[in-house]
Amino acid sequence: MRPMRLASGGLRLPALGAALLCFTPALAQAQVSAPVLKWQRGGCTAGGCQTGWYASPAVADLDRDGLPDVVWGAYDVVALNGADGSLKWRAANGNRVWPGVAVADLTSDGTLEVIAGRGGDLLTVYNRLGTPLWSVNPFGSGEVRTLAVEDLEFDGQFEIVVGRASGGAIRQLNAFTPAGAQRAGWPARHDGEPGAGWGMYNQNVTVADLDGDGRREVIGPTDTHYITALDNNGAQLRVNPVYTGRQFWAEVGVHVDHLVDVRGYANCGVEHRPNFADSAPVIADVNGDGVAEIVVVGNVYNCGTSPYTSLYQMPFILKLDRTRWSGSGFDWTAIPLPGPNSGPQAEDYNVIESALPNPVVADLDGDGRKEILFPSYDGRLHAYWLDKTEHGSWPYDVPGAGIRFAGEPVVADLDADGQAEVLFTSWPQKAGAGVGQLHVLSSLGVSLFAIDLPASFPAGIWNGGLGAPTLANIDADADLELVAGTAHSGVVAYDLPNTPDARVLWSTGRGSGKRSGVAKPEREYRSGFADVPPWHIFYPFVNTVALNGVSSGCWASPPLFCPANGISRAEMAVFLLRSLNGPTYVPPACTVPLFTDVPCSSPYARWINELVAGAVTAGCGPTTYCPDALVTREQMAVFLLRTRFGSGYNPPACTAPTFTDVPCSSPFAAWIYDLVARGITGGCATGAYCPASTATRGQMAVFLVRTFGLQ
Repeated sequence: MRPMRLASGGLRLPALGAALLCFTPALAQAQVSAPVLKWQRGGCTAGGCQTGWYASPAVADLDRDGLPDVVWGAYDVVALNGADGSLKWRAANGNRVWPGVAVADLTSDGTLEVIAGRGGDLLTVYNRLGTPLWSVNPFGSGEVRTLAVEDLEFDGQFEIVVGRASGGAIRQLNAFTPAGAQRAGWPARHDGEPGAGWGMYNQNVTVADLDGDGRREVIGPTDTHYITALDNNGAQLRVNPVYTGRQFWAEVGVHVDHLVDVRGYANCGVEHRPNFADSAPVIADVNGDGVAEIVVVGNVYNCGTSPYTSLYQMPFILKLDRTRWSGSGFDWTAIPLPGPNSGPQAEDYNVIESALPNPVVADLDGDGRKEILFPSYDGRLHAYWLDKTEHGSWPYDVPGAGIRFAGEPVVADLDADGQAEVLFTSWPQKAGAGVGQLHVLSSLGVSLFAIDLPASFPAGIWNGGLGAPTLANIDADADLELVAGTAHSGVVAYDLPNTPDARVLWSTGRGSGKRSGVAKPEREYRSGFADVPPWHIFYPFVNTVALNGVSSGCWASPPLFCPANGISRAEMAVFLLRSLNGPTYVPPACTVPLFTDVPCSSPYARWINELVAGAVTAGCGPTTYCPDALVTREQMAVFLLRTRFGSGYNPPACTAPTFTDVPCSSPFAAWIYDLVARGITGGCATGAYCPASTATRGQMAVFLVRTFGLQ
């Protein structure tokens, strides 16, 4: 079939954009199909498989061969061929990998790095071929179980944030540059600062810009009832004045009753509080009002017994000022009441490996509000709606003989019916050779499939999946696959038949391949564009632009983005104003044409006129705009900075050119080097910017995301 050209010349108009962004299900909906084992024992040797822990696999095209790779860590970090699980490379090490391996382009040079936290206080960054680039010991002792990668200042450089799994009231978190240097202001909290805290024994950090100031905050629960909250430079975040006599998050303990938080101490035995030793927080806008909240599950215990008595695990929803969240008719000042049999089935890892209450936040029922899912030591997977109840058949009791625990789930609407499915792996007690299962549940917690995981290799011991699986397309077909790390059979992969139109809501451990506790459009997610698959170099930027309503592609059927095509000056007007003002923005209608080649009947007229009104451009000649002319990379620099900072903005003068093709005498030099200084671009090749080259749509996506801080 010949592709249908959009009437707008490549831009879907506002009334159509949102609808065309969606994956449109077929009229006759397919039912969810049973997963089918694709391959197993990924990363194992002929002698057996290393013990796997809680690491979630990552999926990315590391070597840029156009084929997705699966990356996972047990002790060694391995990269596997997605199609058949064969080994591509192995980075051997004797220390275990607890957190999910992160994958990111740390230096924005177009190549991916692999980041692993390990026992032995070890943080290592590998290049795309598995060669170690650098290693550091972030704390001097303990284990690195907390790991996240994020751009703390939106400058195009990713930082690595790690947490310490060992005792000590300060210096729980540290941050490093892409080159492995410790950032100024870290580790934190600092010596002598007020507050309380201890070690971080799970993936205890989330990173996001909570207040929209262009700098990301770092939230880290600790092995106490206190939460450490820091800015991008390691300084403590302040709390609401309701907490009299206390300034910072780490000074305000969390209790079941918020009035006890305000008072500042608990009457142990009567007033209970949570411990956050194993608490992996997430950040999400739970009610869709545009403001992000912090979700953390705590182990509520009785501090009046010796030893303390664990009672139940329950989520808390907090705001940036540390108060409890309420909104849209829901009030989480008081947390939900626990149901029957909510206490721990076991807390002894000699009996069964620990159940870690990693929350997942996703809209299960399609009502625009998110539910909170988490596995618990009560042997169940929970799902709380914002009304503080569990709907349908939730919670889900993990089936099987003896004690069984669930891992962190992933969430996707597999059959595109508007109701999401929940997928997770489970594990049995250590005694015997039992195996856990791959579970698929409906949005209301009804079991659709429970499939035994492979037996251990070598045979004779238990096996299961402790960490979150990952949803991605790892082969050449149109369907999703699920890949999971296991305790004793390496990485396993399952085909998920009939999922070409699946919508992925939470794709992997901690929400993305950066493990930052935020679900974002990432390389693991599926794009609506046939020409920008998840392993495409521009995928995260194209997907971000699309999800922000800036552009929904160049062709309607099949959906294409055309990343290698140039951008016309007309299209650029829309992209700039949508990036600046949001997806619903529409400029005033054209009543008087400003250019002879842009009549008011043009769908671009209002956008071009608005750019002129903002003095971003004056056209290409005295009376013309040249709407069909393609934008060059040097012109793009001016467009971006004038739109972002206003018509009066003048960049610093060029004094020391770093590109051989952009001398200071160029009228565009100051604008180009300002983009470089802001981390928006690094040029087109070593020592070159290619100023006269046409800016492609893929490059445009990168420029827009970085200039306007799109997320």
